[in-house]
Amino acid sequence: MYILAFDPGGTTGWRAYDEPEFHGGFLGPDPHHIELWGLLESLDPGVVVCESFQHTMGKSTILISVEYIGIIKLWCKMRDRPLHMLTSSRGKGFWSDEKLKYIDAYTVNKHTRDATRHLLHYLSFDLHDNTYIEMLRR
Repeated sequence: MYILAFDPGGTTGWRAYDEPEFHGGFLGPDPHHIELWGLLESLDPGVVVCESFQHTMGKSTILISVEYIGIIKLWCKMRDRPLHMLTSSRGKGFWSDEKLKYIDAYTVNKHTRDATRHLLHYLSFDLHDNTYIEMLRR
């Protein structure tokens, strides 16, 4: 199953999984609405995972995230693909930088790394695929 995960924002990180391989990158920081649509079209994932937008009072947030989430939602609706939205804390809670390094899934770009966390959370806790959690036990 080809899965594509996003951490949308001023810079949108993405990470794709086609067992057993990962690949990814990022779009931005310039506006990248068309590039995001093009990425979805070219990779044509079977499942999409995306960090949801949560407005927090008193915290500086990038509202452009909502626009990119809208593009992802529209693409999934038009292509009849499942979309799994994860809160930032849910998606990033378990997979620390140390764990990503241990399983060789760490990336230098923060946004791509966060997309990796969302992807691994979905695989591990929503699909109950213990492959990567088992790697932590070695």
